Amino acid sequence: MKIGINASFVRKPDAGMGRVSANFLQKLAETRVKSPSLKRGKQKLKVESSNFQFPNKEVEFFVYLEEDIDWDLPENFHKRVFQPPYHRDDLIRKIWWEKFLLPKKVKKDGCDVFLSLYQCPTVFKGVPHIMLVHDAIWKIFPNYINNSRKRLYYKKVEKAIGKADKVMTISESSKKDIQKFFGRKEKDIIVNPIDCDPVFKKSLDQETKEKVLNGFELESGGYIFYVGGFDTRKNVEGLLRAYGMLWRKYSGKMKIPKLAIAGKFNPGLVPLITDLPGEIEQVCQEFSAPKENFIQLGFVEQADLPTLYQEAKAFCFPSLYEGFGLPVLEAFNSGCPAVVSENSSLGEIANRQNAFIFENGSDEDLAEKLYECLKKDKKRKEKTEKARKDAEKYSWEGFVENSLKELTSVK
Repeated sequence: MKIGINASFVRKPDAGMGRVSANFLQKLAETRVKSPSLKRGKQKLKVESSNFQFPNKEVEFFVYLEEDIDWDLPENFHKRVFQPPYHRDDLIRKIWWEKFLLPKKVKKDGCDVFLSLYQCPTVFKGVPHIMLVHDAIWKIFPNYINNSRKRLYYKKVEKAIGKADKVMTISESSKKDIQKFFGRKEKDIIVNPIDCDPVFKKSLDQETKEKVLNGFELESGGYIFYVGGFDTRKNVEGLLRAYGMLWRKYSGKMKIPKLAIAGKFNPGLVPLITDLPGEIEQVCQEFSAPKENFIQLGFVEQADLPTLYQEAKAFCFPSLYEGFGLPVLEAFNSGCPAVVSENSSLGEIANRQNAFIFENGSDEDLAEKLYECLKKDKKRKEKTEKARKDAEKYSWEGFVENSLKELTSVK
């Protein structure tokens, strides 16, 4: 059996789809056969990291990439690295690679079934296809489709979602969106939750944490943390205003931690993203909050993020919509108290037992929940402990096993 996998997004490890693609592929590569002396085509393969097996079938994986990866892959993995002659990394190149070049390569390799690890315009003839659709953001926030290239790309994506033999998604919320916007029947949609990177599940020594904190000029417990994008859906503007309200109402009664914001800010994308410096300036003027309390960390390397979660007084995720909400799960695994918006898939991870939940889009309620999280030590500890326990039900082993079951049963 030949299983093809579109893992193109591995080249973008900072994007959610990139992290999912990388973790899936790495966990899949750990599913070694029982015999270390594998001879391709002469042995049956068995997944040892779970109970899943390929009965009576020899399996090979064909991994399709736009950039090479220097990973130690088993002998039954075959990398296929190729690019169109047009090298600019934009939607024209994506369409060229996903819509035209990829199906030709898959046909040449003779794949029996194919898995796309993200929503894309790929359509196959004669090859069963499972597509992982993370969300329907462009349908819920149509202002994201602000030019003709994006309109063309997503029109082709929607057509491909409709033609895939099965659709896999990462939350019940996204499943409902797929049914609503793309007309897929419930029986053809598989919900298969993902996990966060293993790095967030590891304990860190004090020396490592102090080095990271010193590098960002932060103090342990002295900041509220946010990490993510700055597009309007993420509602960073609401977080800034809520912090201003928190400062104006409670700074005379308690010490308010600073607000540390991590993420790459591109001023050229305003107004599609929040004007971070401009909003900070406005909040400082309106609520008399000190400007030095707003710390723009910029892009943070993955290796440094666990420290920033673990040493924060609280983590806040004010997003208006998520297909899953990985940062919340990262905070849970890191033992960081979380203040989370009540909407979309976020309610599947966070609830009133494991997080401080605030009303969707309400800056006032967010400010009050931040105060509650900072002030009530016992409640903060109880929720954090419950969050750690709840996070244990998510695993990459489970995600890979469920994916393999579907791949070997799709018609």
